[in-house]
Amino acid sequence: MNAELGQYLDGLAEAHARQPGDDLISGLLTDTGAHAPMPREDLLSTAALLLVAGHETTVNLIANGMLTLLRHPDVLDRLRHEPDLITPLVEELLRYQPPVQMLTGHSALTDIDIAGTTIPQGSPLTLMLAAGNRDPHASPTRTASTPTAPTTSTSASPTASTTASAPRWPGRVTGGLA
Repeated sequence: MNAELGQYLDGLAEAHARQPGDDLISGLLTDTGAHAPMPREDLLSTAALLLVAGHETTVNLIANGMLTLLRHPDVLDRLRHEPDLITPLVEELLRYQPPVQMLTGHSALTDIDIAGTTIPQGSPLTLMLAAGNRDPHASPTRTASTPTAPTTSTSASPTASTTASAPRWPGRVTGGLA
């Protein structure tokens, strides 16, 4: 956390400590549970994490979603005519173009064997979250280059699509959508 953000959050915590309200920071400062109240350093760290994580993931989801729709104008047009598809669209955008692509700073707790290769204990690991969402073994009907979409047919196939090249969203068997 940079110094300016730290000072801002410290001032905010101080104000909430003086005049607690019905909010998260006040709750963390005034809780009476077994491990409460939260130490100031932990509170500032948690507040910074929540602020940055909530903001960055939301911004990235919106930007990635808009870019995907602009790259597939036929899907954008379909969404304009079928606004009830927004929920499966958001779910598919989270799979197809997630706001968090990877996690760093992890290490193997023990030796790990993956497909005949041993990753020794203590080795640094980078978790590629987005790759798991495009694994053809986990979901053979989805591809890395094309999202999947709902169809207005009555087919029960969750990956049926109106055209093979259009972005598709995972369907649900509700309200006639498959």
